[in-house]
Amino acid sequence: MTLLIRDDDVQKLLPMQDCITAMEEAFKEFNAGRADNVPRIRLETPTAPGLCYFVNTHIGAIPKFGTACIRIANLVRPVRTAGADRVRSVALEGKAEPATYESHDWGMVLLFSLQTGEPLAIMNGFSLSGIRVAATTAVAAKYLARQGAETLGILGTGKMARRHVEALAMVLPIKKVRAYSPSEDHRREFVQEMAALHLDVQAVPEARLAVEGTDIVCCTTNSLKPIVFGKWLRPGQLVTTIVNTDVIGMKTEADEETFTRSDLIVINDKTSVFSNKQTELLDPIERGLFGWEKVCELGKIVAGETAGRRHADELIYYKNNTGMAIQFAAAGHAIYQAALKQKGLCRELPTEWFGTDLTEWHKKGYRPSN
Repeated sequence: MTLLIRDDDVQKLLPMQDCITAMEEAFKEFNAGRADNVPRIRLETPTAPGLCYFVNTHIGAIPKFGTACIRIANLVRPVRTAGADRVRSVALEGKAEPATYESHDWGMVLLFSLQTGEPLAIMNGFSLSGIRVAATTAVAAKYLARQGAETLGILGTGKMARRHVEALAMVLPIKKVRAYSPSEDHRREFVQEMAALHLDVQAVPEARLAVEGTDIVCCTTNSLKPIVFGKWLRPGQLVTTIVNTDVIGMKTEADEETFTRSDLIVINDKTSVFSNKQTELLDPIERGLFGWEKVCELGKIVAGETAGRRHADELIYYKNNTGMAIQFAAAGHAIYQAALKQKGLCRELPTEWFGTDLTEWHKKGYRPSN
């Protein structure tokens, strides 16, 4: 049977700690050359005035887990322009329309068996995506944060922010959190919701106040321009961001001075820097502001091939520079295994619905192409 795993069930089946463990293993396997990953592919095509269809696709496999996956995140959204501060609903033909086209997330993760090729599960991708991004940041922080780091500045108060506070508190002795959002209401709601983690969470009215004096600076926004500036930073901090260049061109949460001041820049995947044309990193390197010797992949640090933080005063920037299929394959495997242990939680679909029986062709000596 093929399992259909809804978003609510994903949240039950993938505790954050389990995902952190899965991400650490995924990057070890990738670094050792025992996992395959195709850099993400993004497509945008116009559909109506001011709107476009957008799809974000990841393909990869991890033999250790016996799984391959295809992640498909697709939606209809406003056309993005580099001139805006961040993504907002747009005016269509001069009239502001409600964002009904953004009311559903149609993303999914398709998990396949490496032994048979059959589909093991179809999962909603919304919550899964947020959990695996935060879990990956937590893996990086485990190796890159200063020992005893206990103060966190979080910029952004949405889904990603909530998951990041949860994840970082699992790998670091976080006690205090300063949270910034341009919306006062969002700041207030965030403080209320984070009370469940039993941390000292305070809302601050300026981004700078979430940065200065904190051990970890964590950006979890959809900003199209820098919100963290190198002049605010001090030795010993760890800066993390999740926004990267995509189909609209230059896009970054950290300014160029953050790149140049950092003693070490850690990324998920170097190949994706080039395939996705991540100009916020490529441009300063091409201009000679620093070299690739300052940039390291996360897998090398997790595997112990390269040192993470070497001394307490290093300023380190973890640029969570791309989503990777290995993350979805590892997290998907964890979800699937948990679902098998909880019979009746997820809907079962006949696996034969998704395949075509080629027995008769084979009996006649044919090997039809796929």
